[in-house]
Amino acid sequence: MNPPPLPPVIKEQSKEKTSAISAAKFSLWAPVLTIPVNLLTTVVLNSAQASGTYLGSVVQSGVTALVIVAGFGLGWFALWKTRQCGREGIWGRAVAGVVINGVLLIGVAFVAVKIIQRLSH
Repeated sequence: MNPPPLPPVIKEQSKEKTSAISAAKFSLWAPVLTIPVNLLTTVVLNSAQASGTYLGSVVQSGVTALVIVAGFGLGWFALWKTRQCGREGIWGRAVAGVVINGVLLIGVAFVAVKIIQRLSH
């Protein structure tokens, strides 16, 4: 009678690699999730006849900007961790997240400068 087969060996990832993978995933998914939520809340705020619409817009824009900045920062963190953990499962997501969040940050900065210029005149 043969002994039962051994279970497959599962390689455990270090906490550093797990955190780098999570940071890379957040960096990639932050703008993907933020843009539709931002558009949806803009439609809701514009259709509302409430007096707190301005405050809601400010809060919505602030939260959106913070999520994009966090995605950009965590993307760089994940790229930095590839030196210690290797590129597998991190590199592509982190690079894509940094590029997408960077483009969005440039757009946000451009719009903010235009608004400030318009308000100063």
